[in-house]
Amino acid sequence: MANFYIDLAKKILAISKRPLSAREMIGLAQRADLIPERYSQAKTPHKTIQARLAESIRKSGDKSPFYRFARGKFGLRSNLLDLEYRQRFAQEFRAPIRRKEISNEAVLCIRRSSLQIDAQDGFFDLTTYREVIERRSDLEYCPRKTAEKDTSIKQVVTYVAVLRGKQILCYERGAYSATGSELIGRKSIGFGGHVSAEDVDLFSPDKHGVVSNAWRELSEELNLTDKHVLTNGPRIIGLINDNSTQEGRKHIAVAMVVCCDPRQDLTRGELEIRNLHWKSIAVLPNDIAHFEIWSRIFLEYLVRHLDAIIHAHR
Repeated sequence: MANFYIDLAKKILAISKRPLSAREMIGLAQRADLIPERYSQAKTPHKTIQARLAESIRKSGDKSPFYRFARGKFGLRSNLLDLEYRQRFAQEFRAPIRRKEISNEAVLCIRRSSLQIDAQDGFFDLTTYREVIERRSDLEYCPRKTAEKDTSIKQVVTYVAVLRGKQILCYERGAYSATGSELIGRKSIGFGGHVSAEDVDLFSPDKHGVVSNAWRELSEELNLTDKHVLTNGPRIIGLINDNSTQEGRKHIAVAMVVCCDPRQDLTRGELEIRNLHWKSIAVLPNDIAHFEIWSRIFLEYLVRHLDAIIHAHR
């Protein structure tokens, strides 16, 4: 999929002989009938092509076949060999590196003194989740900026793995993130975020809004506009606790799984997400050292229980 959009951008930019926005590229490609039927049903192809080109520039720099002419507009480097083009469009826009600020929303927290599993690191099954989160009445919502500094509590976050058969969606954490620097550049399989008081509504299947939070975060991070993109889920399968990192000591993760419609084109919706791609779960253990610790713990569980999880989602 990534190669198609890269090749399409090269073709359109070579024909147009001018820098274009992602929407302009897709519009020209549609009018020229250059998009095969298998890609024609994608809901946000302009976001996909923009993400692919931005990723190429970020990873390859001056060696990328593309460059930014202006904010949101891309040019083809080979066009710079033409004198007239170079005189008009040689300037290059350098996008500043941005970093997300920590908000002060009220987030769900648990007192470490009442967290029986806090002395242990690893994956804990659904029974433990029910005891620690679901059935508890003493959880509280604290301002996130306060919780970040309070070592006596842990913030509850969702951590959702997106499956497509026996493949899993992976990405790399970029610099535009409110997470700790220790996670930047690490590979991950987890989508989600802090469970807030706003996640509790009439449609929440659980009293703390964990599932509602997972859907909201997936919608934002993967540009989902329709729940039918997800054939099943998000479904809670356990907890991840780990105190070996600074971020791990602040948080406890609700591990969840969702199955994706294979016909859908998932694209990143946030700058933190880089190099979004599918990988076979069977081969990921060979590359596990490059993943953040929660992903490693989660992957080890998924490898052992994948068939049962897929069966449960049918």
